[in-house]
Amino acid sequence: MIADYNTMPHMFWECNQLYFNHQLRTPKFGLMHTYRNLGKFEYRWGEKNKPVKKRYMSILMSDYFDFDEKTFRNIMVHEMIHYYLYLNNPSECSAFSRFLRLFGIKSSDHGPEFMAMAQS
Repeated sequence: MIADYNTMPHMFWECNQLYFNHQLRTPKFGLMHTYRNLGKFEYRWGEKNKPVKKRYMSILMSDYFDFDEKTFRNIMVHEMIHYYLYLNNPSECSAFSRFLRLFGIKSSDHGPEFMAMAQS
């Protein structure tokens, strides 16, 4: 399976039903043309010039590889766990990472709560 704008939403909806009980809203999807990162979850606030800044989340996947279905699903679920933790426990992912970056330490955002969800 090659990541594209058809396969990613389909896999997201399937995994959202199976693993997250439909708790996650559909994010934006994007493609990365790289072999270095397989997937990425990111969140941003809207444009600075607008009176109300709207938050949006997106899941990106590399379209560099032709994944088997199991690998594709694992990458999607991995990014969905980041999404879930961002919504339900922001201290697990974002604040701690910013703190570490102040001291030049790169964090992978795979703390204990992430590991517990990934192993279940």
